[in-house]
Amino acid sequence: MGGIRAVISLTHHQFATRTFLLFFLILIGKSMVQIVNLLPILLAAFKTSEPYLNQLITTLSFLALQILVKSASFALLAGFIQDARFRFQATHSIWERLLIGSSLGTLIAGASAMVERFSPSLKPLWPDYSHAGAYLPGVSFALTTFTTFIASTITYYLIFKAIDYFTNGWKERIPLAIALSLPLGIAVKGTAGIEHISAWLIGGCVLGLVLLALYVCAIRFDRTLIPIAMGTFVILDTIQQGIFNPYPGALLGALLSIIIIAPFALWWSTLLCLPHKR
Repeated sequence: MGGIRAVISLTHHQFATRTFLLFFLILIGKSMVQIVNLLPILLAAFKTSEPYLNQLITTLSFLALQILVKSASFALLAGFIQDARFRFQATHSIWERLLIGSSLGTLIAGASAMVERFSPSLKPLWPDYSHAGAYLPGVSFALTTFTTFIASTITYYLIFKAIDYFTNGWKERIPLAIALSLPLGIAVKGTAGIEHISAWLIGGCVLGLVLLALYVCAIRFDRTLIPIAMGTFVILDTIQQGIFNPYPGALLGALLSIIIIAPFALWWSTLLCLPHKR
């Protein structure tokens, strides 16, 4: 739905083109570095029964198309949310945004952890080894985390924007919004790792109510808090992998993630404060 609205805004010349181009270039550059870094993993998956050159051309072509589509999609949504303002336009100072935004991100992380307690996995908690085969595992870890941050920020912004639009700034259809927050939380939680249906449903409903409470208490008054909140949330999750330190470079990757995401989240928050620019 957000993508459709973004395309409509673009055709009506109500679209932040500069933001789109900036995010597109950042994502393309990040993806090109990631491909080069992950070449050992890609080459290890090749079959000896097929020509090496054919597999290389096919793999790189597919990845290039995937990167182009994914980068354009994220950049399109980033350009859309730049002008997708909420009913209230109040903004805080940079220090207030840092304090409130980081607090909201910590609350989201705590709510997610609480939701996991409703449906604990019966499997042991394993670290993520998917980056261990890269040339620079720490760089691969940091770039993947950066992509997760951008995707999470866009996703949650669209969720909060939908709530703001549906309730007209929390002035209309409030009971229905509260009821709809329950299936919304279940959808956000996802279906991965379901082991107890009842616990999964309860956890999803709790998450939905927490997101609604965050919107009512803070987000609806200042949309610029969202990038900082999501940056904090992603960084806290990254610290866990850094503590595991399961392979050489994992701790460095966690530190790089924090160094990249923290200033980028603050910059994105500041960008949302700016007036409309085409």
